[in-house]
Amino acid sequence: MLAVLPVALADPGAFAEHVLLFPLGQGDTGSPAASPLPGHLLATYVPAGFALTVAALALSAVAVAVSLVTCPPRTTVAAADRLALGLGIAMCLIPATRFGYVVYPLVLLGWFRLVPTSRWWPVDRFPEGHRARLFTSVHRETTGG
Repeated sequence: MLAVLPVALADPGAFAEHVLLFPLGQGDTGSPAASPLPGHLLATYVPAGFALTVAALALSAVAVAVSLVTCPPRTTVAAADRLALGLGIAMCLIPATRFGYVVYPLVLLGWFRLVPTSRWWPVDRFPEGHRARLFTSVHRETTGG
C-alpha cells in the first residue's frame, strides 16, 4: 500500500484509469484481452453482467480478506497459498483478463515451496513476540535446527 500511495496521490485520475478501469474493461483505451474466463463471459453476454462481475469480484476480495483476519496463515507457504487463491479468483473474474495471467498465482503457489522459508524470513530480524516464535518454529521445521 505504501508503494502505491505516492502514485495514487500524484495523479489520481491516471491511477484510477490504469488500476481500476482498464482491468475492468472500462478504460479509455480498450483492452485486447478477451479470454473466455467467467468475468469476461458474464460482462459480455449476460444482462447486467458487468455489475454482477464487479459484485462477485468485490465479494471474493472481502471473503479472502476476512479469511486472512479470522484464520491468519501460520507459515509463508500458507500465506502465499491464500494470496494465490485470491489472485486466481480475481484473474477469473476481471472482465479484461487473459489466460496468461494465471502464471502469477502459479508462481505464488510454487515459489515459496522451492525456497526454504528461512531464506525469506530471517528469524533473527523479528522482535520478541508471537511472530518471532512462529517463524522460529517454522525455521526449525525447515532446517532441522
